[in-house]
Order: sequence, then C-alpha cells, then structure tokens
Amino acid sequence: MNQQNKFFGILTITLAFACLAAAPSQARSDVRMQLSSQETFVGMPVTLFIQIENAESTSPPAFQEIDGLDIRTDGVPRRSSRVSIINGRRTESSSVTYSYQFTPRREGTFEIPSITVETSDGTRRTRPVRISATTSETGDLMFAEVAGQKEKLYVGQPIDLTLRIWLKSYRDQKHNVTISASDMWRMIAKQTQWGAFGETLEKMASEGKSNRGREVLRKDENGIERSYYLYEVEATYSPKSAGQ
Repeated sequence: MNQQNKFFGILTITLAFACLAAAPSQARSDVRMQLSSQETFVGMPVTLFIQIENAESTSPPAFQEIDGLDIRTDGVPRRSSRVSIINGRRTESSSVTYSYQFTPRREGTFEIPSITVETSDGTRRTRPVRISATTSETGDLMFAEVAGQKEKLYVGQPIDLTLRIWLKSYRDQKHNVTISASDMWRMIAKQTQWGAFGETLEKMASEGKSNRGREVLRKDENGIERSYYLYEVEATYSPKSAGQ
C-alpha cells in the first residue's frame, strides 16, 4: 500500500511538472522608439517607429506639440505574433508597431521627448531622440516637369500629360543608410497636391499599386551627372477655360 501511495505521489508530481512545461509563457513587455534617420532637410519628413512588445493591451502613444515640427500618424499600426517551443517549453510573443511622420518646418535640432506607455504588466518609458534639419544649399535635390504632345488646344479638348519627378536619394552618412525609391515616393506623396494627376494616383492607391520609380542619371545644376530616382505619372487633362 505504501508503494502504491509512493507511485501515485511521483505520478502526481510528474504530471504537475508536465502541465507547467506545457503551459505557454509570455515574455516581458518592452517598448522601443527608433528614427528612420536623425538627419533630414526642411520639409522632408522622417519616420519614427514605436514598437511595443508582449503587451496584452495598450493605447496608441500620444505626442505633445513640438515647435517647428509637424507630426502626424503614418497609417494603421502593424501587428505580429510568434510562438516558439524550446526543450518542450512554449513561449508566445507579440508586437505592435506604430509609425509617425515628423516634418521640420525650419532649420535646427529638435528633441522628441520620451513617452510613457501603459502596458498590461507595468509602465514603460522610452528614451528621447533628436532630429537635425538643415536647408539645402543647392537646388539639385529635386526636378519636376509636365510634358504634353501639344502646345495649343481648344477648351474641352483632351490632352495626354506626363508628370516627371527626379528626386535625389537621401543618404544618412552616419549610419550608411540610403532611403529606397518607394520610401522616397511615399514621403512626398502624402503631403503633395497633385492637381490633374490626383485621380491617377488615387486609382493606383485603390488598386494597391505604388509608384516605385527607377534610378537614373541626370545632370545637376553644375552639369555633373548624379543618381536620381525618376517617377512618372500620366493623366488626361481637358482645359475648362481659355488661357495658358
């Protein structure tokens, strides 16, 4: 009888450990804040990413107004989850990433203060980050033109137009990072009034398409060939009144 009690005692302990091993564990929550670049030009936005890990519930971070900076959210947050099993132990982790656009309106160094995020297992606080903005001393960062096949037409007569934009790729020398053509386009597309080309771009957006552009060489104001991203947008336009 004692041997039987001893057996059931060992079995109970073994089952208890097995249940503990099978039960999923949740990693500790954490918050990180990171900039796409610490250097930019006046009018050129940088993206701030805030990643919150392993928080069961959290509210979107809020920023106070910063003198000289325009701040706006950059779409819906991205969410991801992962499950790993190591030596029979199951661990679940998840993350949500918020992104914001910070656009300098003037030259200077701007500090984005630390933010406090309330998570399910406590309060987390980020470190402040800084942005340096300068005004370009040259006019070769961007070129734009609208081309059509006719110079004269009648009121109501349609004409096919092509908008061409050349953007000099932005490079962060400190971190050896170059912004891609698609990211450069995304940065300017949201804050530009496109006029006759707006309908074309809205249709592209509704179809999930993006103007990815391509890398080309063109001469800058000093006649030196440099690398640019070239974007083209086509539209049909009909003038509603006489004039240029």
